[in-house]
Amino acid sequence: MKKISHEALAAHIRQRMPVGMYRAGRMPTEGMYPGSIYLPVEGMRRVPWLPEVISEDMPVIVESATEEDARAAARHYPSYAFRQWVPAAYFTAWKENHDADYMIGIDPLELSIEIRTAKETGRPIEIIDLRFSEEMTDSDLPYGVTFHPMEIIDRLDEVPKDQVYYVICDDGEASMCFATVMKRFGFHNFYPVLGGYQALQQLPAAERF
Repeated sequence: MKKISHEALAAHIRQRMPVGMYRAGRMPTEGMYPGSIYLPVEGMRRVPWLPEVISEDMPVIVESATEEDARAAARHYPSYAFRQWVPAAYFTAWKENHDADYMIGIDPLELSIEIRTAKETGRPIEIIDLRFSEEMTDSDLPYGVTFHPMEIIDRLDEVPKDQVYYVICDDGEASMCFATVMKRFGFHNFYPVLGGYQALQQLPAAERF
């Protein structure tokens, strides 16, 4: 795995090539390179649809805290031939000289309040549910509609950019990945639920929609 220079990283980003955040020591909500994609730690099994979105032939630089973590990314994402990595420590210097990007997530309590308000006012909200069928529980998620990511990505020209979409999965990993993919495509109106459905279920009963 080759560690690249600041200059090579900047050139990569100028060409709109993706940086894959894997164990970078921060979440996209804390800052990311433009066009970055969040890679769940558990690997491709959390986002099996990713190669349909980001071509396996596209050069992806892995951003991670250590080279060992970058090599772990290569093992967990075997569809991609990761050959280059950039230390997460580079990001501090990047912010001083370039624009950084940020993903806006929504706290589970905020989502619960949004759901409760929607119920009271009759104003619908859009929740994209990315959970696998085996992750579904008996507890209903109001306004949640189950989608395969490609159902949305294949019809981007029909997706409004002025509609807020909350994206939820089981643990927050897949939804963060999907939201960064949509941001890369120019959609800044997809908000991942931090911690996913598990975090939503951990709210006190009085605060849970």
